[in-house]
Amino acid sequence: RFKVLDTEIAHKFFSGIDDLAIPVSQFEKLDLPIERALVMENKTTFYTALTLPKMSRAIALFGSGFSVYNLKNVRWFDNIELLYWGDIDVQGFEILSQFRTYFPRTKSVLMDKHTFEDFFEDDNGTRTNISTQLNLTEDEQKLYDILKSNNWRLEQEKIPFEYVNDYLRN
Repeated sequence: RFKVLDTEIAHKFFSGIDDLAIPVSQFEKLDLPIERALVMENKTTFYTALTLPKMSRAIALFGSGFSVYNLKNVRWFDNIELLYWGDIDVQGFEILSQFRTYFPRTKSVLMDKHTFEDFFEDDNGTRTNISTQLNLTEDEQKLYDILKSNNWRLEQEKIPFEYVNDYLRN
């Protein structure tokens, strides 16, 4: 499932429809003038994509947690800017790491220490058994280690829409 964030693309290719669900095999074959895709970890947050700001040549899509493996054959992703937004918890970073095994240039958004500190509400996470090195940046790894040792989490949906929209606009 994906949301076309560019009104012109929605009109030109989908008769103005901007919220679509198609089989992965068809998504792999899309030929759109897309330059950026925002992959979102969970469904609740994806539904807020309906309120995301319009962005030129961009889409947002539902990654469905660890099911991001379904996107590994979307080879047109190799030629665009990929952004990944997951929960700020160990699983969110593990999913980001997994996604980077398919698309190494993926950048995380809204998964930083500043965002975590601004909106964390003392929520406990889910423990992990992962002990291998993850495919994270240095800052992401530091935050991952903090989250893992304290069993903390900040779910995406706890970050205010206004903050998300301002972040993505900038």
